[in-house]
Amino acid sequence: MSNLISVIIPVKNRIQLFIPALDSVLNQRYPSIEVIVVDDGCNEKESEHLEQVISKARGRHSNIPIMMLKGNQQGAAKARNLGYLNAKGKYIQFFDSDDILLENKLSIQAGILDRQPELDMVYTKAQFVDDELNTINGSWGSALKGNSMDYFAFTWQTMCPLYRRETIDKFGLWDEELSINQDWEFCLRYKLLGARTHFINEVHAYFRKHTLGNIGNIGLDNGKVKSKWLSTYKIFQLCKTKGVLDKPLLDAFIKRWAYIVCMTSKVGDKSLVKTQLQSIRPEISSSNFLMFSLLRYRLVANLVLSVYSRYGVNK
Repeated sequence: MSNLISVIIPVKNRIQLFIPALDSVLNQRYPSIEVIVVDDGCNEKESEHLEQVISKARGRHSNIPIMMLKGNQQGAAKARNLGYLNAKGKYIQFFDSDDILLENKLSIQAGILDRQPELDMVYTKAQFVDDELNTINGSWGSALKGNSMDYFAFTWQTMCPLYRRETIDKFGLWDEELSINQDWEFCLRYKLLGARTHFINEVHAYFRKHTLGNIGNIGLDNGKVKSKWLSTYKIFQLCKTKGVLDKPLLDAFIKRWAYIVCMTSKVGDKSLVKTQLQSIRPEISSSNFLMFSLLRYRLVANLVLSVYSRYGVNK
């Protein structure tokens, strides 16, 4: 008998994107799946549409349990955790409502986990596609390099891995303090805590870069800036605790901090800028800190941000 896979999908409006995403799960060539959909604050019209879509899906796929939960508009991390706490599967697939799983993804990954019980997770590549699912440049998913930059690089996106349930129990749920960058924090935390991974260097999912906008890239406000700061600082502290912080890794964090301080100055959160500078000061040289201090001025911050944008600096 195949081990049950729980697929957890938070949804917030954009039901037209969710429909093909759900279909890609229901059409998997894996015989034992349950689907947990979390309505994370859809408006009234979209919530009704979501219920209709799920009702029709249950009629077409009566062999696949589809559960619907209310997430109370508290963000993707909270919604994923709610889904996980209601999941029964031995294996866990987190999945965003605007992406696509190719039909063999779960069967291939589950097969590897079945054969290699020492693994915590198996991840694959996710190709970037447009609204019409046409391939565009770029993908998520890459092999670990075996150096300190593994603890900064975003090696897999949300849909790339299939996890063992005990892996989630061991390394922790999604960080509910974070409104964005929670996927980066989740990925880095698992690597730092010693997750045993296996990478399949093949595309088994699509990451849609669509005109409706990806949630993490829509606008910028104090909450999102704070989330960027918290995720980065938490992972930095974990790097220090684990003793992996060498010069290349520290330099990567310094570049990220400069970008975040600039963005915080731009949105006008002077209190958070002060907190950021106080936290950064013990970690960098006096000369570097002097330059960082200038970033609290919005004019300077905007000039630096224009350089980041022009040269595509990793942020």
